[in-house]
Amino acid sequence: MYAVVDIKGFQYKLQKGDKLKVPRYDLEVGGKISISDVLLISSDKEIKVGTPFVEGAVVKATVTGQDKDKKIIVFKKKKRKDYSVKKGHRQEYSEIVIDDIKISQKKTSSKAQEKKEVKPEKIKTAESSVKSEVVKTKASKAVKKTKDKETKAPKVPATKEGKKTAVAVKKPRKTDAKKSEGAEKQPAKKKIEKQVKPDKSTGKPE
Repeated sequence: MYAVVDIKGFQYKLQKGDKLKVPRYDLEVGGKISISDVLLISSDKEIKVGTPFVEGAVVKATVTGQDKDKKIIVFKKKKRKDYSVKKGHRQEYSEIVIDDIKISQKKTSSKAQEKKEVKPEKIKTAESSVKSEVVKTKASKAVKKTKDKETKAPKVPATKEGKKTAVAVKKPRKTDAKKSEGAEKQPAKKKIEKQVKPDKSTGKPE
């Protein structure tokens, strides 16, 4: 039986009796640890995968030592700036031993079962109330439509005679009306007769 566990952002595959180096725990040597962030558990019968963690799964371990890892040199430099820094770092870690891997199955009480049985009835009553409201609204809309149809006057179909009268009643164009008005306003031109004047010397008409 093995498990995959998340410890402070790092994932480890472990079994009972394994020794691991993990990020430091603030505990003394001999302190107990219980890890509940179990991602996967595999046994002889089945494999359980968590979403994201397996419910009821716990890994128990004990701290066997506290120490520092090997030194890492950190060197920084900026060219043409006369800047250079050299530092060393030793990461702290804890040594642990896996004692046991357990899965506790939660027992459902009688009250919880009764609640589960009651929930579907409530959902059914809610659905029936919604359906009844929808039916009522549809019936009211249908009644309104019938009333509107009764109040509206029926359309009379147009006949051929009606079309002819409509064509005959058409208004005259503006240009024709203006021409007729101008013709009425202009008075008739009078013929001007020339008066014949007699010549003074001869006495005869010109």
